[in-house]
Amino acid sequence: MADKSDQSDEAKKTKKPKPGISLAPLYLAAALAVCYLVLTRMVPAMHTVTEQKPGQDAAPTGWLAVSLDLSDFVRSHSVTTIVAFSFLALAGFALPIIFRPARFLVWFAALAFFLLDVALAAGGYLQMILKLIDEANKVGG
Repeated sequence: MADKSDQSDEAKKTKKPKPGISLAPLYLAAALAVCYLVLTRMVPAMHTVTEQKPGQDAAPTGWLAVSLDLSDFVRSHSVTTIVAFSFLALAGFALPIIFRPARFLVWFAALAFFLLDVALAAGGYLQMILKLIDEANKVGG
């Protein structure tokens, strides 16, 4: 009798956990929504602070140029961007259901978009702060 209870206890311990729904698709959808808002609202607002005076011809370079170009593309192709982001979010929900190991790919995509959001925001803030410091040095010096 004790053998049967030991076997059932071992069977319970070695059972694989039931696969549940991962939170990765929700994080991916949130990251895509934040990315869209950063590119359409935050980057243009920060660029207005750092715009050059009419007499200066210096074009933005580096990360600021990349973020401005990406923002211009998203704002000029907003419907296409929304459709693409929606497709990515739906694929993030469907892919792990169809192929369970794909949830790691969805986690990676969510992390990548969150890091892009952080890089866009941090780059904009850094550029804005550097421009304001430069203006303050010109006034004071």
